[in-house]
Amino acid sequence: MNSDHADEVTVGINRRRLIASAAAVAGGVWIAPAITSAAAACTGTCLTPSVLDWDVFYNPGDTPVSTVVGAVTVTQTFSSTGTAPGANSNRINGGTSGSLSPYLRLEWGAPLAAANSTQTIVFSFSQTISDPCFTLTDVDANTGGWQDVLTVTATGPGPAPVIGSSFVGPNVQGTNPWNGNLTTGDAGSGTTNGNVDVEVTGQVDTLTIVYAQANFNSTQTQHIGIFNPTWCE
Repeated sequence: MNSDHADEVTVGINRRRLIASAAAVAGGVWIAPAITSAAAACTGTCLTPSVLDWDVFYNPGDTPVSTVVGAVTVTQTFSSTGTAPGANSNRINGGTSGSLSPYLRLEWGAPLAAANSTQTIVFSFSQTISDPCFTLTDVDANTGGWQDVLTVTATGPGPAPVIGSSFVGPNVQGTNPWNGNLTTGDAGSGTTNGNVDVEVTGQVDTLTIVYAQANFNSTQTQHIGIFNPTWCE
């Protein structure tokens, strides 16, 4: 999705962060109880899934590094190749993306020149989790401008986890990688047309999301979002 829309970087006081203010903070690590599925776009496969809820653990503008959710510490590692990420990449955004808010934003600035470029987020879990899910938002395209490409992989102690999806919006095509659909174009921040609800089946130790571009001519900032990873312990 391009950034002419009014969902760009939003800063300010996070109302739900106040609820979690009693949590201990040490070395940049938030420690708080597990969050149930009420704040997740996906529901997980267990009765009380854990949720890495951006709205509880972080403020807009924050860069997540390590978060304690229930009994699990989630460590996030960000890396990129080629064109440098936009200034607000790998930060919590308080606006709306794919009708969801807040979200973890990955972006390239304008002009878009992202050939052979990637942005990668790796979620590492301190203990093995099961059946994680999350939503990719605003995966879309514009002929001659941009085409988002998202690839998800996972590792675990047993058989290879299976990557699938329970919802793919009409502005998305393909299956892992999921690509912006050049025919349907820009999804818009207020719809779910560019969303993918990613479902991983199996035991997982690490979860990796890679963001790339198949078109490189946009004169505007281009981004996607990651919403509230959810899992069973």
